Amino acid sequence: MMLRSRKNALTKILNNRQLTTLIQPIVDLYSVLPIGYEALTRGPVGDFHSAGSLFKCARSYGLLKALETACLENALTATGQIPVDKKVFININPLLMAQITGIKKCLTLLDSSPGRIVFEITEHVKIQDFMHVSRTCRMLKERGFLIAIDDVGSGYDRLRSVAELRPDFIKIDRPIVMGAAGDEQYQSIVKHLVALGAEIKCSVIAEGIETAYELAMMKRLGVTLGQGFFFSRPVQLQEIQKGADNFCQAKGL
Repeated sequence: MMLRSRKNALTKILNNRQLTTLIQPIVDLYSVLPIGYEALTRGPVGDFHSAGSLFKCARSYGLLKALETACLENALTATGQIPVDKKVFININPLLMAQITGIKKCLTLLDSSPGRIVFEITEHVKIQDFMHVSRTCRMLKERGFLIAIDDVGSGYDRLRSVAELRPDFIKIDRPIVMGAAGDEQYQSIVKHLVALGAEIKCSVIAEGIETAYELAMMKRLGVTLGQGFFFSRPVQLQEIQKGADNFCQAKGL
């Protein structure tokens, strides 16, 4: 009964569109100013507030596709409230990417400025069919949209995604960033990812920067873009109107 109740509660959240889109800045590590924002989903206050609980339950109850679609639609809508000179990173499930017709429908209103939209391929579902996802990525890039690969460094599958999907951005996994703060082996991984980015002409973003030392280390290792609580936690869209400096606890560094 409890499982049925939780499934019903999640279904109600989806049907009533009770999901909220927050944003977190992605900053230039030298100016400490945003170059763009990642759109992140949260549920209503309670058991389904965190993205982790939302996706875990949706996967268990067969509602993952419905949740991913709702998140995508909300994130696309949110782009209208973000300054046009900033990029918008939107998470997308590889399975949803493979449904080219559905994606084309979602993108209809964005074709006027596709270069600011970055579709970030998430780790929620392992890519099973690279051919379909690669075809979709080519379609998106041909229309002017950009591609990012999340959590690079976390395993072979992510590196294969880089090789197969030719992204415009790669995001270094948080454990690698944290490890590089005090371990030469992790620092070597970061250096190699920076070199990889330069070779394939894509930008490298360090995820989960939480301390001044991690920021300094990423800069020393050649990373130019970053994201994390050190700069800002995810905030409401309205916060953008208060000015870019409010997003950067590290301003002036």
